[in-house]
Amino acid sequence: MNSRALLDVVLRAAEVALSERSTVLRAIDKFDRLGERGVRALLGQGRKDESGDFTKGAGLNDNQISIVMELLTSSPDRYETTLAIQDLGVIKNILRANGYDDDRVTIDTSIIRGLDYYTGAVYEAQLTFPVRNDAGETVVFGSIGGGGRYDDLVARFMGQTVPASGI
Repeated sequence: MNSRALLDVVLRAAEVALSERSTVLRAIDKFDRLGERGVRALLGQGRKDESGDFTKGAGLNDNQISIVMELLTSSPDRYETTLAIQDLGVIKNILRANGYDDDRVTIDTSIIRGLDYYTGAVYEAQLTFPVRNDAGETVVFGSIGGGGRYDDLVARFMGQTVPASGI
């Protein structure tokens, strides 16, 4: 799980323009697949993949990229004083009380949920054990669902903020 509120704090600190926010979030969301080097490229001028296709980047400068990458490469404890991390801590305590320890639920700052209407905690459910695909190859299944708090989605339809969450 992660917090969009924490992401907002980091994006504001990096002075990311609203017009580039979606591009930056999509880049961060690829951290698990592309790693630090690939995400840095997508935050900057862009990246050419193995097939030769070029994906235009967010156009951030080196300082902005460093601020965003610090979120992905440092411990979430670095941000423990922010309200967003405190909220995630409350959620983790509730989960622990119900038998879901750190081996099953972790804070991962690369979990994004790309939709703009998320406003608070976001989460993704993953199958992390190996399985065999139809070709008999051993693979890790990965993400099977996700969701989060989305007050802004309700506001789009009703014109008022309504606390809501879902998966």
